[in-house]
Amino acid sequence: MRQILLNRKYILCIAAILLIFGFVALQICERAITGHIPTGYIVYVRYTMKMDSENGIYRVDPQGDKIESLTPFTSTNKFAVGGPAYSATNNSLAFDAYVNRRRGYVYTIANPSRGGEQPLSILFDIDRLPASINQLCWTSDGKRLVFWGFSKDDKLTEMICTSSLAGKASCWPVSTLLKPGEEMGRPGIAIDVSPQEDRLALSIEVRAQGGESKYHVYLTDLNGQNSVFLVEGENPKWSPDGELLLFAQITDLCVIQKDGSHFYCCLLYTSDAADEEDSVDLGGRRI
Repeated sequence: MRQILLNRKYILCIAAILLIFGFVALQICERAITGHIPTGYIVYVRYTMKMDSENGIYRVDPQGDKIESLTPFTSTNKFAVGGPAYSATNNSLAFDAYVNRRRGYVYTIANPSRGGEQPLSILFDIDRLPASINQLCWTSDGKRLVFWGFSKDDKLTEMICTSSLAGKASCWPVSTLLKPGEEMGRPGIAIDVSPQEDRLALSIEVRAQGGESKYHVYLTDLNGQNSVFLVEGENPKWSPDGELLLFAQITDLCVIQKDGSHFYCCLLYTSDAADEEDSVDLGGRRI
């Protein structure tokens, strides 16, 4: 069985990416279900179709030794939970949840770094929104939420929405990013808001007529204007200064300037099943 050896080039490449983006670089594929809060804890959602009282938001230390529930859900109020997204500005977690498979709300947990079950605050009723919520992001000022979801009509159009904390939202169809002859591939969008709030990075699967499907990364304003195709890839994540984007490209972890320059990648995955027994898993990518 062939072992995969990382040469000095790849080691330096990986080290450089981690210095730029921190440990969150290895979590880009989990953005829809995990978040990060101060003190190094990772926040995640526990969800089962049984919708039992253990569904909710949890935090775990990086070593996996200590797991705590942050949501005081009970067996009488069964929740289906999505999110969460952390806002450093107001030190709170936002997430969406449906109670007993009926009404849905966007909730916040204040000061999640404190640990233990925290009081929940309802921001707004999901039923008031023009689209469902599949992934939440905060703007850096902590005053708005950006999310993608499906329109609530029969067309189930994939939408990007920006909402105030009172639930007043404006949405636009993701299909407006496509060129003539292109169409949306399988459902699923990854989004991230730049630290300067003026640009949204997102990836979608695009299928050309008669051709294969590929994931594309786009940059656009929050209202869908001034959009540009940046690169083939998925799960984009902004650097803290808003100048670089980290993204996945099949077997690689890549970095690119927001203007499309200085593009480089590090090999982080092998699809050869024979190699997997001797490989090391880094955040969902294997070396």
